[in-house]
Amino acid sequence: MRKAFRLTLETARSFDAPLETAATDPNLRKRVERLSLQVRALRQLVRTRVAEALDLAVGFNALDGD
Repeated sequence: MRKAFRLTLETARSFDAPLETAATDPNLRKRVERLSLQVRALRQLVRTRVAEALDLAVGFNALDGD
């Protein structure tokens, strides 16, 4: 899990431009897509490993922002 967080932070910190700009820049778009995948993977890790370690039940709308 630490490695996943570290890699995601490295990718996020690698942008010289704001994320909104990077997403529309063809040269940076692949990096934005990689960051998106890394963030989704982290969410999945939290949903499974952290919830399990804390003995929490994760419902269907657990990550909806409420």
